[in-house]
Amino acid sequence: MTIILDPHYPKKVLAFAYHGFTIEICIDEEEDLITYSAWVGYEYGWAMTTPAAKSRVQAIREAKKWVDLKRKARE
Repeated sequence: MTIILDPHYPKKVLAFAYHGFTIEICIDEEEDLITYSAWVGYEYGWAMTTPAAKSRVQAIREAKKWVDLKRKARE
């Protein structure tokens, strides 16, 4: 078992509801690189829909696309 003394956690910067899903946008700042990730909460748990976007807008767009596809699959 590996113990991490100083774990690195992304910071949540924005959370909102979208068509019955919860979208959370996180920022990950590591050295000179800043990336955004998007997580979507739904009835089965959480899914990372955007692992590393270059902007918050791009992360939100990808998360909304994922939600829209999930909603279409239910119909």
